[in-house]
Amino acid sequence: MPSIPAPSSPPSTSSLINKSVGDLSAVDLICADMDGTLLSPDHNIPDITFNRINKADDNGYAELLLADYSSRLGSICNAGQRLSPPFLRMAEDFLAYLFVIRYSRPGIYLNGSVTYDHTGAVAAEKSHKIADVLDAVSLLRDDNSAVLLCYSGDRVLAPYRDDRVIEVFQKFGDPTPEDCGSYDAMLEKISAEKLPVHVMHVMSVEDPIAASICKKLDDFAKSKGCVAAQSVSMAVDIVPQGVSKGYGVKVEAHKCVACIGDAMNDYGMLLEADVPVAMGNALPQLKAEKKNKARAEQLTK
Repeated sequence: MPSIPAPSSPPSTSSLINKSVGDLSAVDLICADMDGTLLSPDHNIPDITFNRINKADDNGYAELLLADYSSRLGSICNAGQRLSPPFLRMAEDFLAYLFVIRYSRPGIYLNGSVTYDHTGAVAAEKSHKIADVLDAVSLLRDDNSAVLLCYSGDRVLAPYRDDRVIEVFQKFGDPTPEDCGSYDAMLEKISAEKLPVHVMHVMSVEDPIAASICKKLDDFAKSKGCVAAQSVSMAVDIVPQGVSKGYGVKVEAHKCVACIGDAMNDYGMLLEADVPVAMGNALPQLKAEKKNKARAEQLTK
């Protein structure tokens, strides 16, 4: 396994990739999705990822930001929980170097609903209208096949406790959902504490989530001017109007940005990127986009 360079390693002036595919030395920010991109589908860190991260550091790239569907806490503080046990020891230095020490503050989280700057402060955020949250509760209150959870920053509110839901959240390292007792109590808590709802997260009790639920949620989101994005197989996220990972990329406002992703919730940031890369395992819709496909083929030769 490649070694992880110390944070003080002196940068070099050479390009991350071979000069024959273009000089990308102008890139000063890389925004990378986590699951299926930095991490493989089985939640391990591939050897090639170690190599590429080392190369990026050695060649002087200023930053690597996480651009994730999850909360900041889920993406960073508990990143190790996303790895299968055999890889935990192997990945310890990588996690400490990448997620905790060097890149623990800035990032694009909750599919772009919240972006943090280099001090750890909120640089930009968008939240749902409370009326839309109320309507979502009405839509799902009597549906026993799925549960609506509300993300507010690094907090997750749930109408009731479901061990199947808890298990999934623990698997992905997200904060344990707060059991509010009922949908009405959850709404009361949001109102009383004046909590912004950044994402309405609808999780199925069965994996994968039924196509009929996905359609119902997509229709609901469109009727509210919102967007429904499926980040994982058992859940759909409804994000506020105008939100995508691309919104977070705009907020960061760096001169030249490379973005890497594999799912439809990465589409917005790939469109905003100066250097967009759709992963080899990406959905056909991403690869079909001419600009992304051309760049991906160029960068993976």
